Amino acid sequence: MRAGVVFPRALQGRSQGKYPFAKVSDMNLPENGVFIETANNWVDDDDIAALRAKPFPPETVIFAKIGEGLKQNRLRFLIKPTLIDNNMMGAMPIADKVDSRFFFYALSQIDFGEIAVGTALPYLTVRFLSEIELPLPPLPAQRAIARILGAFDDKIALNAKMNATLEAMAQALFRAWFIDFEPVRAKRSGRWRPGQTLPGMPAALYDLFPAELTPTELGDAPVGWELRTIGDELATLVSGARPRGGAVKSGIPSIGAENVLGLGKYDFSKEKYVPPDYFDRLKRRGADVRNGDVLLYKDGAKIGRKTYFDKDFPHARCAVNEHAFILRLRNAAAQRYLYFWLGQNWMTHKIITLNSNTAQPGINQKGVRGLPILMPTDDMLSAFDDIASDITGRIFAACHESRSLAAMRDALLPKLLSGEVRVE
Repeated sequence: MRAGVVFPRALQGRSQGKYPFAKVSDMNLPENGVFIETANNWVDDDDIAALRAKPFPPETVIFAKIGEGLKQNRLRFLIKPTLIDNNMMGAMPIADKVDSRFFFYALSQIDFGEIAVGTALPYLTVRFLSEIELPLPPLPAQRAIARILGAFDDKIALNAKMNATLEAMAQALFRAWFIDFEPVRAKRSGRWRPGQTLPGMPAALYDLFPAELTPTELGDAPVGWELRTIGDELATLVSGARPRGGAVKSGIPSIGAENVLGLGKYDFSKEKYVPPDYFDRLKRRGADVRNGDVLLYKDGAKIGRKTYFDKDFPHARCAVNEHAFILRLRNAAAQRYLYFWLGQNWMTHKIITLNSNTAQPGINQKGVRGLPILMPTDDMLSAFDDIASDITGRIFAACHESRSLAAMRDALLPKLLSGEVRVE
């Protein structure tokens, strides 16, 4: 068991490398469930040599050792050699005595806050961690328990990877049709003729695409498509609120910036709530989250992040707080189009530049309404939405399945560890 190393500023911000350099904040990345799949910073062998650091091997359990991350009691399981920063610790059991996955699940039941020292800023020490007593059945039983619990987490991780692939497919289709205009260019050049198919382009869609481009303020665009502002298309643009005194411990979920993470991504561990009567007030204002809503992070450090909710995910009843906008277009079939349009990097940059307050970053309704949007014909929107709705439907079905699997795992875990439920 040992702590991580100080991460120098000179190495921060690298998006590629041989080893992830995990910080406490990386445990909250949507891509990282139980397993550390990625990080915001990466390093190579030369960096490790300069740091005189040693990566933690796969099957190490890592966790925060100080501050807010410690209070959240979050643990992650490494699946590749990884460096961690000095606000974290890593632990590995003795291989011939303790199964590493079992060790992870056993540690997950320990309240680290109870063994932390210090009052102003609690922290963990190797000494107190070493004195933790864990239930330790025979090694074959440990492995059986780890297999059962691991099957849940493996399926949840598989669902997350599948969802990432599905979203990438939808993003690629959107970009081909509405950003690069590949079908229009193919039609104009004669590479696509009536009755033929192109990759991702059924023959039946041929007549929906024009054969020419025309100049607009955003560059060339298909003839007949109109460059408008989002305000021209909006039916609703609203943010929510939380009651005086802030969120409460139970009630109706209140979604803030911490859960505007992307398509099918939601951190249930960060859930906050408002009283039912307060939710009713928000609902009358239109600040309740409905199927098909696009949410936009409006202030703070992550301006420009957006998400799309559907199929009663994350909840059948929830609302937004004052840090998120809900966007609803007059044409409900354009909601998925809006999500993918806002998701283009250049559009995210435009949203970020709307910020007019340097002390407390934020964007206002006027700025959002003035954002450009290229609107295809209604037939074209419907054709895209037919495909996109199938993709997002599969994403949200996997989200619900993962949520159910996590609930079953969490209910079974203490029973297996305590011996209440025994396995061969």
